[in-house]
Amino acid sequence: KLEQCDFETAFLQSDELPPEEQVLVRLPIGLPRTILERYGWQDGTTLRIKKPLYGLRKSPLHWNETVTNYLQDQGYSNLDKDYCVFISRDGRHIMLIHVDDVLMAGNSDVDNVRAKSLIKQRFAIKELGFPKLLLGIEVEQREDGSIFLSQKKLAQKIMEKFQISKTYRTPMESGVKLTEDWSPKTDEEKEQAKHLPYREAIGCLNYLGSRTRPGILLATSLMSRHQSNYGSKHFSCV
Repeated sequence: KLEQCDFETAFLQSDELPPEEQVLVRLPIGLPRTILERYGWQDGTTLRIKKPLYGLRKSPLHWNETVTNYLQDQGYSNLDKDYCVFISRDGRHIMLIHVDDVLMAGNSDVDNVRAKSLIKQRFAIKELGFPKLLLGIEVEQREDGSIFLSQKKLAQKIMEKFQISKTYRTPMESGVKLTEDWSPKTDEEKEQAKHLPYREAIGCLNYLGSRTRPGILLATSLMSRHQSNYGSKHFSCV
């Protein structure tokens, strides 16, 4: 079963910065007197940052090290091919962590409950239940237990943006061969080609294909070969 969680103010839950990484800040002039008196500060006081704050260059690294070290101490290990994926020692539970988003999968509800309890011993998290939307990907669990991933909204936006009105049963029409003969020859054709969003369309389609629609990648790969010298016929294939 899949479940999604969210680390609350993730970076602020990191371990303290090591002494050799001193980050100093100076308080701005004009803070309310109540705040200054509460902490014994004065206008312009210089402070040392103890926790990685949002906006600091190495904060993401410290956050990653904090989460990784804790999960490894609890018996989880990283995949060699993807360090953001953690697997429990018995292989019954998997966690995928992307900054502050957590996607977990277990053989049963008990495995997920145990994993959430383990995380809560160190971090504050928000339980979000079954993931309906994760990193822009729509997730659906069907009656037979299978999981279906899609980016329907993104695909519709791409179609609207590039005014693609027709739909096809296959990613590429049979028999079509993109050639350099389609490239603009006259100055007028070259000027018209400058205003065609060909590269932008290929980029959007590649993004969609590399995530949830791998079936279109061959077609986009063939179209990508003509990005340096494309014409209206090339763009019509989008």
